[in-house]
Amino acid sequence: MSTNSKTLIINLKRELKRQNIGYAELASKLGISESTVKKMLAKGSFTLERLDQICEALNVEYLELIENVNEEVTRVAKLTHSQEQAMVDDPLLLLMGYATINYWTMDDILYRYKVPKEEVLKRFKVLEKFGIVQLRANDKIRPLISNGFDWRPDGPILQYIRKHMLPEFFDDDFSGSGALQIVKNRGLTDESKKILERKSLELADTFDELAYQDRHYQAGNRDRKGTTMVIAYRSWTLSSWGKMAKEDTD
Repeated sequence: MSTNSKTLIINLKRELKRQNIGYAELASKLGISESTVKKMLAKGSFTLERLDQICEALNVEYLELIENVNEEVTRVAKLTHSQEQAMVDDPLLLLMGYATINYWTMDDILYRYKVPKEEVLKRFKVLEKFGIVQLRANDKIRPLISNGFDWRPDGPILQYIRKHMLPEFFDDDFSGSGALQIVKNRGLTDESKKILERKSLELADTFDELAYQDRHYQAGNRDRKGTTMVIAYRSWTLSSWGKMAKEDTD
C-alpha cells in the first residue's frame, strides 16, 4: 500500500470515528456489504467512483481525506490574548474567526454578508498569521483548529461575549422553532455538581460533533442556521435575597 493510500485510510478511519459511524452503517450508506467495506479499508483499494460515494456519505471533501496525518499536531487549540484582542477590536476579523471555527467556505461568507471579497481575504490573511487558517488556491479556506478549540478563559473574546452578546442573546422568549430555554434553581451537593459538570461537558461535545457533521451544507441551505448554546451554572444567590439572609448561611 502506498504512502498516500495509507494516509487516506488513516484519515478515513479517523473521520468514521469522529462521526461515530461503524463499518455496517457505512456499508448501508454505500449499498454494499460490511465485509466489502472491511476489505476495502484493509487493502486501501478504491475506484474514484467509490471514493466519491464515501465522501458524499460522510459529507467530507476528498482533500480532507488526503491531508498528511502528521499535520494534526499543528492545529491550534487556543489563540493568544493579543490575537483575541485584535479580533475584538475588528468586528469583521471577529466575524471571519467565527466563520473559521464553523468551517464556512468563501461562498458561505459572500452569500451571507455584504462584504467586499477583498476585505474578507484581508482578514483571512491576518487569521493565517494567527495560525488558525490556511488560504489555498481559488480562495479555498482550510481551518487549522483542533477538535477542542476554544476561546481563552476570561480572555478578550469571552469578556466580549458576556458583555455584548449574551444580553442580546437572552433578550428573547425562546418560543420560536429550534429554540429552547431551561432554567433550574435547586440546591446541589458538591458530588452532584461533579455529575452535572460531566454531563454538561458531554452535551458540549455533542454540540461540537453535530456542528462538525453539518459543516458541508452548501451556502444558502436553510437547514444550517447559526445556533448558540450556553451552559452555565454556579453557586449563587440573588442580591436582593442575600440582603435578607442571616450571616454564615447560604
